[in-house]
Amino acid sequence: MNFSIRTYKDDDFPAVTALEESGLHEPYRSAVFIRQMAEICSETFLVAVLDKGAIGYTIGTFVQHNPVEAWILRIGVREDQRRMGAGTALLAAILVSLQFSSYT
Repeated sequence: MNFSIRTYKDDDFPAVTALEESGLHEPYRSAVFIRQMAEICSETFLVAVLDKGAIGYTIGTFVQHNPVEAWILRIGVREDQRRMGAGTALLAAILVSLQFSSYT
């Protein structure tokens, strides 16, 4: 699979919101959640991109007042792109991102 992983950009909003909604979340709540996470978790909101379109995403954050514990809040891959490595790559990337962020 020839995808890349990078931090979330505002242009990713429609695709990532659609992925969030496909996880049985309500459309309004999904949109609000994505907007909030884009602000709160800007360094640990990652997107898998294939041909300039988002095919997956993950969001991680640290437990409040405890910089050595973190949560992966979301991870999702577009259904037609599953079992091709994007989820595994997103998981590895968020773990690296969270580890690096804990030292900054």
